[in-house]
Amino acid sequence: MVLSLWPILFWFNNAAGFAISLVAILFVLSSDWYMLLMSQKANVNWVEWISIRAQFSINSGWVTAATILNVSLMLKAMGLAAPNIPSEYEEYMTVGVLWVALVIYNSASYVERNPLYGSIFIWVLLAIRSEILTNKAQYTMIEENLTALLIIHGISMVSLWTWLGSE
Repeated sequence: MVLSLWPILFWFNNAAGFAISLVAILFVLSSDWYMLLMSQKANVNWVEWISIRAQFSINSGWVTAATILNVSLMLKAMGLAAPNIPSEYEEYMTVGVLWVALVIYNSASYVERNPLYGSIFIWVLLAIRSEILTNKAQYTMIEENLTALLIIHGISMVSLWTWLGSE
């Protein structure tokens, strides 16, 4: 039920809606992570791995991205945007958020030995990069950093997949 409330609250597109939706998405994220961590403690067969662990890894990866987006939009709606700050700083803040997200995804992936969760961030980065290239070409610094993030995170996830696959 909480998951179904999040998009409704999020679409209010104002500071109050983003703040309330943040509470909802944090509940969803913590529930997803709890179920994922519990599923990793049990021995499972391939069917269970695909139907339970993979599902929660993918879902947790997307909900992590949605949570980061929710926080960013809430801060922007609360005044962390032009005219309160120079517009060029918004690009710097976006790049900073993306690098923090890299740390979050990589840390969680390596600590929990879950490259599928971390690999979702590649999909997120590709979607953002496509949007920048298609509709916001003026944000060259974001595009350049997205390329670097994709390379770094791609190498990291291939390394983790390889390391765990060799065990």
